Amino acid sequence: GKLDRNRNNGASKGEYNVLEMQRHLQGRGFYKGPLNGKKSKGNKKAIKQAQEFYGVSLKDVRNGRF
Repeated sequence: GKLDRNRNNGASKGEYNVLEMQRHLQGRGFYKGPLNGKKSKGNKKAIKQAQEFYGVSLKDVRNGRF
């Protein structure tokens, strides 16, 4: 189902919350940890890998634009 993007972990309007980001990164093969909505080293590693692979900014990752 569709998730409320503004309810979890202080996500700004239009940005994915941590759980949505985990799901998106997992779907792209970057995140392998639990889908728990918590910030972790695994999240940071997956974000960095996605940024390098797609050549996108952190803002792009936070908005799911990759």
